[in-house]
Amino acid sequence: MRVHWKKSLVFAAALFIGATSMLQLGCENQDPIAADGTSGGKENPVNNIPPSTYLSLDTSDGQLPDTSASSKVVSWWGEDPDGRVVAYRYRWGQLVMDETVDPPVATDTLWYNGDFQVVDPPVWLETNRESISVTLPIRTVYATFLLQVRAVDNSGGVDPVAAEIAFPVVNTRPEIAFRLGSNPLLYIGDDYETYPVRSFVWDATDPDGNESIDKILYAMNPDAGDTNWVELEGSASSVRLGPDELVLGENYFWVKVRDVAGFDSPSIHFPDTVGVSTDPDRWLVKEAAGTHLIFDDYRLDSANETLDFYREIYDELYGSEGDAYSVWELQELPFVTEDLAATLDLFDNVLWFSSFGQPMLRNAFNAMYSFINTPGKQMLLTTALVDTGMVLNLADSLYSYTGPQPNIGPRDGDPVLLEPVDDLTLPTISLTGLIRQPLYAFVPSDETDVIYQLDPSTNSPSQYAGQPIVGLRRPDKSYTLIAFPLTNATVEQDVVKQLIQVTFE
Repeated sequence: MRVHWKKSLVFAAALFIGATSMLQLGCENQDPIAADGTSGGKENPVNNIPPSTYLSLDTSDGQLPDTSASSKVVSWWGEDPDGRVVAYRYRWGQLVMDETVDPPVATDTLWYNGDFQVVDPPVWLETNRESISVTLPIRTVYATFLLQVRAVDNSGGVDPVAAEIAFPVVNTRPEIAFRLGSNPLLYIGDDYETYPVRSFVWDATDPDGNESIDKILYAMNPDAGDTNWVELEGSASSVRLGPDELVLGENYFWVKVRDVAGFDSPSIHFPDTVGVSTDPDRWLVKEAAGTHLIFDDYRLDSANETLDFYREIYDELYGSEGDAYSVWELQELPFVTEDLAATLDLFDNVLWFSSFGQPMLRNAFNAMYSFINTPGKQMLLTTALVDTGMVLNLADSLYSYTGPQPNIGPRDGDPVLLEPVDDLTLPTISLTGLIRQPLYAFVPSDETDVIYQLDPSTNSPSQYAGQPIVGLRRPDKSYTLIAFPLTNATVEQDVVKQLIQVTFE
C-alpha cells in the first residue's frame, strides 16, 4: 500500500483517519525487494521506471497512531518493477501549526539534519537500512513530526513522491533518582550524622531524550509551597553542600529535574522515611568544634569503650567535646571521596583509630593524602590492620610478623614493649592485654623517622622474631602511623595521652 499524505491532511486524528486505506499497520513488514541490491526484477536503463516507497509502523493490530511519546520505530521498504532498490533517502521535519483555527492546520514544515537541528534548505539523509529508531526532539508540550522516505533504485531513479507519515507527540515528564549507593543504607530508626559538608549524586533521565533536560533544581529544608529552588545546569549530576546551605541540626534535601517544555519530575528527597525504607530517620548536621577531631573507625566498639578512652584523654588535654574538639563516629565513608577530604579539612589535628574488624580507612587514602599534604595539618593513625595504601611513602614495604592465630601479649618475664627510637620524648608503651589478630611491621624508607619498635621477645618460643618496627612518622610530623591497636584493652591511658601530646604539640 502506497503511503502519500499531503501537508494539508497531516494534523492529529484527521491525518490518520484519512490515511487508513494507505498505511500498513503492524509489525509484519513485507520486503519484496531488498535495499542491498541482491534481488529485483529486470532492469531497463533506457526507460527506467522509478521505485515506489512504503512505510510501516510498529503499532497494535487494527490501531492507528495516536498522540504518544517521542521514542519511535519506523520501518519502510521499496519496490522497483524494472530493477532493484539499493538505498533510501529520508528526512525529518516538524509541522508548524496554526493554533488560531479549530482544528489547527499545518502552515509550514521545519526540516532537520541528522542531529535534529533545523536547517534551511532541507537536506535528505541516505541509508540502506529499512528501519529507524529515534527519539524525536520535542521542545514543547505537544508537537507533530513528519517523516518522508524515498526509495532509490540501481539506475539512480528516485521515487518522485515520498512516502510520509506524521506523528503527534506529547512531552513526557523527566525522571530523577539518587545514584545507587550514594545515600547511607540500613539506618532504620537511627540518625545519620555529618559535619557541614555533604554531596548528593543523582541520575536524571528523560524518555524524550536526555538532551531535553533543561535544569536541575534543589532545595534545602524548604517550607510547604516553597518555590525558592536553586537552579543547576541540566547536565549536573551532583552538588556539594557546605556551611552556607546546611543548618546545624536536622536537614532535608530535595531535588527534581525540569525539561525544556517546562515539565518537572516528581521531587525526591533525603531522608525519605516513607518511600525508601532504608533511609535513616533523621539527617543531623554537627558543628565542627575546635581544631582537633577524633575519628572513630572502630565499628566493633559498640559500647564506645575505646572512644570514651580517647574522650577522657582529650578532655584532659584540650577541653570539652563540642568546644575544644569534635568526635566523628563514622557509620560509613561518604560516597563522594571529596566529602571526606572536605570534612577532615575542617580540622587541623586528626586522631584516626581502629582495632579489630575491617577499618574503613582502606578506602580513604585519597582524602588522607590530601589532608596530610596540606600545610599545618597533622594526622595520627593507629590500627592493627595496615596495608600499603596507608603507608603513604613512609615505608618501602611491610610484612606480617605473627602467625594465622596470633596471641601476642605480656607473659611472665616477657613484657611486650613499644620502645621509642628516633624521638625519645615519646613514651615507652607497655602492652597490657592480648592481641588476637595478625600484626604488621614496616621496612622504613630512608627519609622516615622510626618512632616505635618492639623489644626482643624473651618468651620460649619467641612471640616474634627480632625487633619489628611498628611506628613511623614523617619528619615534619604531618603523618604518624602506628601499626598497633592502642585501645583501652591493650595499653595504659596515661601513656597514650603522652603520645598524643607529643604528636600534636
